[in-house]
Amino acid sequence: MIWSEILYLFSCAGVTLYILLFKRGVSLIEFRPLLSASVITSAFPFLFKNLPTQQSQVVSEWSMLVSVTLLLITLALFIYRMKPVYNRFPYPFVYLPFLVLIFYPLISDAEILKDFLNILLQSGALLIFILLTISLFSTLKYRIILYTGQLLLLLALGVFWFYDFAGDDLIWYWQLPLTAGVATCGVMALKASAGIIEREPSFSG
Repeated sequence: MIWSEILYLFSCAGVTLYILLFKRGVSLIEFRPLLSASVITSAFPFLFKNLPTQQSQVVSEWSMLVSVTLLLITLALFIYRMKPVYNRFPYPFVYLPFLVLIFYPLISDAEILKDFLNILLQSGALLIFILLTISLFSTLKYRIILYTGQLLLLLALGVFWFYDFAGDDLIWYWQLPLTAGVATCGVMALKASAGIIEREPSFSG
């Protein structure tokens, strides 16, 4: 495990603790388990990289998929709670991203399709996050810091998928902006979201 991976693990631990212990804005309470689980799961590829090669690849593949799925559900839930009650989509639609986990094994043997799906899911989640912050520009706090974090995540995504790494010596090229992006967005998004969502008495929708 190299220094950039250790740094990412510490960053994930810190962000997760912050998410779970964040006191301001009771309206965010239902987001915390999903968001913290997404952050923790994203660290699994580094935690279990010393497993045998095949097992390590399976853990990395599924942890990335579960992490981005949980993030998509978190974003969908945020959009659902942000809308007026009369203008909301059906609550079960929030959990539609779980279908990805059900049908993903059907393409488990097709590397090109798997890579395409992962790029689509990761870039889609980031795009939704960016569009949300843009739509809330006038009311959102810490927006400059959030945009900086999103830019770092975009950089990490691009380098990870489109740069050919010869070995472990250069993988910090994407791990470092990922660490900074997750730490920045994980903390600032929670702080900025406090007070935006008016919590309903029931989560049943």
